[in-house]
Amino acid sequence: MHKNFFLKFFNLLLVLPALTCVAFLSVANAAENSPEAHEHGVGNLNIVLQADEIEFELEIPSENIVGFEHLPETQQEKNKVQEAVSKLRQGNRLFAFPKGTGCRLEKADIDSSLIGEDSHSHEKHDNHNHDDSHQHQEEETSGGGGHSEFSAIYHFDCDKMDQMNYVIVEFFSFFPSTEKIRVQFVHPNGQGAIEITAGSPKVVFR
Repeated sequence: MHKNFFLKFFNLLLVLPALTCVAFLSVANAAENSPEAHEHGVGNLNIVLQADEIEFELEIPSENIVGFEHLPETQQEKNKVQEAVSKLRQGNRLFAFPKGTGCRLEKADIDSSLIGEDSHSHEKHDNHNHDDSHQHQEEETSGGGGHSEFSAIYHFDCDKMDQMNYVIVEFFSFFPSTEKIRVQFVHPNGQGAIEITAGSPKVVFR
């Protein structure tokens, strides 16, 4: 989990009952460190809702996105990566909110070891330090496991968060190789977890 996103996730969990917080973090940590954490066809999505904003952190194997996990070698493979980044940037099309929430995409950061150093995609530049993620990408590229992933962080500002009772994840329409996404969410009144698929892409915040 990206450091800045984790801090938001953790800080919001602190307002929840202690036992709920411990249980939720235990599940999240187990999922992240499980040998099956990198599973083709499966992605992981964390969602934080607070005040007037909602933020998503998506991690998904490159195989789901471009059909391979090695560094692109041919021009065709490079084009696939560029096309995937272009699709992933479109957070306002990947997530559908209830009418009246007035949500606007403020930032979309896309990272992967498959993306060239000069091509890391940041929809909106800010002062956040991305050294940690770049270091992780270098380790991922040189590692012997042969796995690679795409990660994305989306930040939306919303006018009426009190009407934010669900979100529909349209990701499957853009990347049909994805079979399911494991979702964890946290908001001031609670937290939850769910698995979504192309046939059932709605995350309801209860």
